[in-house]
Amino acid sequence: MLEPPTILNRVGFIAVFAETTTEKGSFGKWICDVVGSSRHERWNIHFIGHVQGVGFRYNTQRLADDLPITGFVRNLADGRVEVVAEGATTDLDSFCAKIEHAMSGHIQKVQIDRGLATGEFSSFQIRF
Repeated sequence: MLEPPTILNRVGFIAVFAETTTEKGSFGKWICDVVGSSRHERWNIHFIGHVQGVGFRYNTQRLADDLPITGFVRNLADGRVEVVAEGATTDLDSFCAKIEHAMSGHIQKVQIDRGLATGEFSSFQIRF
């Protein structure tokens, strides 16, 4: 016998618990997903190469102004530039591609760690 599902619905997230009861007992399973076609993620991006002292942070902020992206860009002591950005996956893809195109002569390598958006940023800024 299939029990009615329990639905947990939060902004941008839905989880459904479906339970089946048989003569051997009850079995349940949570099925979770992010709602909508534009998932909001947090990307921690490190640009490696000759990326400091070439206007990287200012160009990155200018590119972010054209998209619904929040977060920050900053230079790191080891010579890399770090970008922490939150937004829809499609916007983050576009943002990263635009940075790579604009600064292509300076970037040797890009490392991206993807995670869930926290919503902690209200704009995109340069951090010093």
